[in-house]
Amino acid sequence: KMLKTHKTLLSDLQKQYGVAPQYIVSFWGLETVFGRHKGKMSTLNSLATLACDQRRSSYFTDELFDLFYLIENKTVDVDQLQGSWAGAMGHMQFMPSALKKYAIDGDKDNKINVWQSEVDALTSAANYLSQIGWQRGERWGREVKLPPEFDFASFEFDKKYPLSKFAQAGVQTAQHKALPPSSMQAELVLPNGHNGHAFLVYNNFDVTMKWNLSKNYALAVGI
Repeated sequence: KMLKTHKTLLSDLQKQYGVAPQYIVSFWGLETVFGRHKGKMSTLNSLATLACDQRRSSYFTDELFDLFYLIENKTVDVDQLQGSWAGAMGHMQFMPSALKKYAIDGDKDNKINVWQSEVDALTSAANYLSQIGWQRGERWGREVKLPPEFDFASFEFDKKYPLSKFAQAGVQTAQHKALPPSSMQAELVLPNGHNGHAFLVYNNFDVTMKWNLSKNYALAVGI
């Protein structure tokens, strides 16, 4: 439904930033269920409290001062500042540092409003992904089938190898077809162990993990 509703916008974002529509909508759905759960906690209170927590005090203190900067420069209004317990805000759950660096006035109304303006939020997300390394025209990865005799010892965990090396090891697509002959670097991810689903993931998977440092999250976006 959202792909259809925002078809023109998402197509324009793909042309400008190189991020395909399905990825932007996937992030949106995972972050806030398309804006239904943006969070209602005071962002100022959340960040001030977390800045006093010794476990990640430095990180949240920096985020709090970035938020002060956004307020001082009138990028945001104090009465807008609602979000998650960790200070993430709006449709795409941007932290203040991300809002400061990557937010864009997509609807050209001279305000950046990632809470109410879906256009601002989606445009900012596309800009963010592009700026942190999203590769235009590349997929995130793919599900694959490992042969029964697959040599796990030849592929280290958390390390990339050329796609051709996996092909030589007998790895096929999920449809049991040959992998494309390519030097593209890929990592084998086994979220449920060696007997579960297997995935080969590429650069855009790593970019997704810059958004949220979780392989399960990145798989969810891709799938």
